[in-house]
Amino acid sequence: MGNRELRLSRFCATPIADSYRTNSGREPARILHAREAWSTARIVGMSIPVKAALSCATLVFAAAFASAANRCVDAKGRVTYQDALCPDSAAAERPIDTSDAFSVKPSKSTNQASASTKQAADPAYASAKGAWRGPAQFQYALGGVRDAAAQTVTSMVVELKDDGEVVGLIGEAGCRISGLTMQFITPNMASVDVSLKSCKDSRFNARYTGHLMSSAGAREAKLALNAVSWQVPTGKVQQASLEAVLRR
Repeated sequence: MGNRELRLSRFCATPIADSYRTNSGREPARILHAREAWSTARIVGMSIPVKAALSCATLVFAAAFASAANRCVDAKGRVTYQDALCPDSAAAERPIDTSDAFSVKPSKSTNQASASTKQAADPAYASAKGAWRGPAQFQYALGGVRDAAAQTVTSMVVELKDDGEVVGLIGEAGCRISGLTMQFITPNMASVDVSLKSCKDSRFNARYTGHLMSSAGAREAKLALNAVSWQVPTGKVQQASLEAVLRR
């Protein structure tokens, strides 16, 4: 029996009536109340001494289990609690290790998906330089009001040469592209400064600046160009834009 059980046993061994003993000369009222409680109190047919004894037994029993740090299960499945470590023939319940519960550990399927993504990446799209082709969309706005009739979608071809020159053609719109380019941050991104000439819609004949960004994973590149200027007769701001989704 541990120290806690021993102390509780000594406490419970003390006669319950002793708790009502007082100096009759100094505290007569407490003695009177104690006698009344002793003689009249009953809980489901049990007197206070019986109830107190059961309470002490419960406390001792609980303290015995509280002091047992290990829960052991023997070969026959019987469960015991003890301070000492469980014997080799018994298995002690141990807390679950949650130290890495918030760590991200990619599953095998995730690794396979990542590998397939890397395999799908086309090295031809690792650089913005080279020839590109695909659909292009024209937009035009005057004074912040978009002109729906000016919207046009047509095919285009553009090349960003290694020496920094840009040449291209937007067939149906009749536009010719010429200008310069340079790398922007990474090899798959390029800043573009070009002029469009000979466009059938003269409002798109202007100088454009923007970027071409290539994605090896998506196997495509996006070209975004904008031209902003003042319209002389009206003094309003006019904006022409060109966006294209290009591939090798």
